[in-house]
Amino acid sequence: DVMNSAVWTPVVALFLLRAVRGERPAASAALGGLALGAAWLCGHHEIPMLVSWAALASWLFYAARRGRRVLLAGAVFLLAAGLTSAVQTWPTREFARVSHRWIGQGYGPIGWKDAVPYGVHTTYSLPARGLLEMVLPRPTRYADASPFLGVAAVSLATMGLAMKWKDTGARWLAAVAGGAAVYSLGALSPLHGALYAVVPMLQAARVPVRAFHLVNFAVAVLAAYGIDSLLEEPKGRAGRRLSAAAAVYGVLILGAQAVAAATG
Repeated sequence: DVMNSAVWTPVVALFLLRAVRGERPAASAALGGLALGAAWLCGHHEIPMLVSWAALASWLFYAARRGRRVLLAGAVFLLAAGLTSAVQTWPTREFARVSHRWIGQGYGPIGWKDAVPYGVHTTYSLPARGLLEMVLPRPTRYADASPFLGVAAVSLATMGLAMKWKDTGARWLAAVAGGAAVYSLGALSPLHGALYAVVPMLQAARVPVRAFHLVNFAVAVLAAYGIDSLLEEPKGRAGRRLSAAAAVYGVLILGAQAVAAATG
């Protein structure tokens, strides 16, 4: 049920970026909202909730830069998402008022007006070493998420960001990845605690590490930027850039393994 919602994220982002670029903005915004609404229909609420807040932040970011046209497209996006998801979210909201939720970790059932205790979020936070495990060759699972992406993907993503830095889309992806990575640290990050306290309904997303889904998505697209950069570069220079990026991550891996061996 979690993955069923997650697979819609690339479609949401595709049409969001088309809309802010002015490519049939109304139609693109409506299709992006339709995709987000479909994600809400798939069962689990956490990924659609996180993607929804990321999308809202993105619309506000682009509206501040490009003005009223983007703001209107964002309104179309949110309207389409709300209308599409209503067949699921409206009755679920009514059902939630008369039901109880078991949240585990020794806590009893909670009702609609009860916040998920922060201790539950702490249990499902990504440890700091999880960020290094993006490139470590020994993937580890935290809850139902794995930060492992591999040297090739992260190297290509880093290269793509460096080579396409002037592209607003590349910087937006980097911001999404960075914000999601910090949020996924949960109790280790002041950002998560602040959002837990002030963002409506976000406390119901009790597994912060699931936000790493947005990191995986952003890195995958930035890796595509990196591949494009390699294809555009002269053959010799492209090989040197890729080798340098891989060497940096090779050093990081060896250093992390040495620290792990020293500390047991």
